[in-house]
Amino acid sequence: MSLNDKVQKIETYLMEDGGSRGIAAMFPAVHGELSAACSQLVQSLSGTVLIITGFFIPDSQSCETDGPPGVAAVADLLAQLGCDVTVASTPSNFPVVDAALAATKELSPEITINSIELTEQLIDKARRGGFTTVMAVETPGQTADGTCRNMRAVEITESCLPHADPLFTNAPIAPTIAVGDGGNELGFGRLANLVEMNVEHGEVVACTSPADILVLGAVSNWACYAIANALYQVQVRRSTTKKPPAYPASLTGAGQAAIVDAVVAAGGVDGVTKEAVRTVDGLPWERHEEFLDGLERLFDVADKAAKKK
Repeated sequence: MSLNDKVQKIETYLMEDGGSRGIAAMFPAVHGELSAACSQLVQSLSGTVLIITGFFIPDSQSCETDGPPGVAAVADLLAQLGCDVTVASTPSNFPVVDAALAATKELSPEITINSIELTEQLIDKARRGGFTTVMAVETPGQTADGTCRNMRAVEITESCLPHADPLFTNAPIAPTIAVGDGGNELGFGRLANLVEMNVEHGEVVACTSPADILVLGAVSNWACYAIANALYQVQVRRSTTKKPPAYPASLTGAGQAAIVDAVVAAGGVDGVTKEAVRTVDGLPWERHEEFLDGLERLFDVADKAAKKK
């Protein structure tokens, strides 16, 4: 099976569950975007990738559990492939995001990931071409009236400063990738009309800042897991030994459980229930583990059959 075929299979798997927010109606509009994201990140392996993440929950005064764990897996795979990767988050989200990355480094001690706070200076650096690719995951984006909104249409602008939207809207130098699951995240500008039609409060919460490449999932972490698995397939393809590299711990159910636990210990909460427990978007951990296990097994049968030939 070719690498392209594998990535398409991963995308199909990602889109099998559209969740309950109306995202499934937008899947046809982003078919092939996972392949595009993987290709862009592979082109950036010899350069620098900036990933921005973190969605602040005002009621709990902390970052939610969706976003940082998925970013941790993507950053892990990029680092293992030799990329210089930096993960940035607004000051309000930084402790949780940094905890996710610290837990990832425990799983992969050999990797280096830069974890820093998002500042106007960093945004200016990115706008001047300081990064090969800029990626935003589960990051609030500005709406038509310039505010940021959660899925309940409540304004959360103050917790989203500094805004990363200029990296996507003001003639960006670096290609941009976005990951989201609701329509209010940075990057959804290209699908704003679909968000308005299919998502509750869509006409109010729809982000207007577009990304060059947009990857959707019922849960943003799931979309990240799909991207990370695609990068692992690149790692397998590049391996010079008959035995493929070990499946990354950050992509296993146990590894992600450890990362989410670290996020919760740092103050992270489920964005739906507001509870500081090992859940994401109101879904029990068993559902996320099921997704991860299925992703890990996706090519087992095909790969074993190919080896017998």
